[in-house]
Amino acid sequence: MRLMHAALVGLLVLLLAACGGSAGGAATEPADVPTEAAAAASADEPAPTTAAGGGTAGQGWATKPCELFAQADVEQAAGASAMTPTPITMDATSGLCGYRAADNSAEVVVTVWGGDQATAMSTTIGYLADQGGEGIERVDDLGADAVFSASDGTIFVSKNGTAVQVAIRIPDRDPAAIKAIALDLGRQAASRL
Repeated sequence: MRLMHAALVGLLVLLLAACGGSAGGAATEPADVPTEAAAAASADEPAPTTAAGGGTAGQGWATKPCELFAQADVEQAAGASAMTPTPITMDATSGLCGYRAADNSAEVVVTVWGGDQATAMSTTIGYLADQGGEGIERVDDLGADAVFSASDGTIFVSKNGTAVQVAIRIPDRDPAAIKAIALDLGRQAASRL
């Protein structure tokens, strides 16, 4: 179990490092944090499921990960308030969005991959699930390929060439509550991809 978890973490670190190395080794700068007005506007509704330029459903979320979930949806799922989204652009095909409660009682981190990175992540996560690691299970009723990892409170969803990982960190919640939150957010992600 620990070996599989370490392998998964190592793979994620390698993939994240590879994401930042596409511009001659220069790390990308975090995107500007949206102003309160912009954050409030984007928090109301998730963005459309098509990328600019006529992309197919599900594409484009990697460059706008904070638009995958409305702020209110994350707050409701986590049972926390004032979870302002903070985007971090990694490259053209991956990004992440951190939601942290003002009192630091809850954190939800959404990582989105597109293209070849999404395929690589889906293959790797699928392999880990097939190996039957402790606490790693496939979830069949979300409307996408999905895997839940109880050891780190993470749901992974893959659909339409996009892969999404949602990590839930709420120290005062028991594992069953964390799983329920993960499944809720996983279902929402699958419906938007």
